[in-house]
Amino acid sequence: MECRAARGGQAFRPGQGFRGYPKTLITEDFWLIVVTERNKMRQKTMSTKAPAERVVRDIRRKTRKQYSAEEKIRIVLEGLRGEESIAALCSREGIAESLYYSWSEEFLEAGK
Repeated sequence: MECRAARGGQAFRPGQGFRGYPKTLITEDFWLIVVTERNKMRQKTMSTKAPAERVVRDIRRKTRKQYSAEEKIRIVLEGLRGEESIAALCSREGIAESLYYSWSEEFLEAGK
């Protein structure tokens, strides 16, 4: 039984590789190509991922809210008045409770 290849018109028989190459050589070359292409794809995805994360990190740093000393003192004094809970105050001001408590510690230690 003999088949003709679509290109080149060379004949090959079952058990024989394409264009006269041994079948094992073709199989090894195929897997070598697959591994090489997969490594190229991994490199592309890793290289595009790292700069994207860096850009997001830089944007977050530049757009992060910077509180002045006056704003910190105002927020801490509101919390010390006790008119509303610390959780409600922090939620309204958009800060974490841990940040409020660290500010209040700094404020109280500065007054000693």
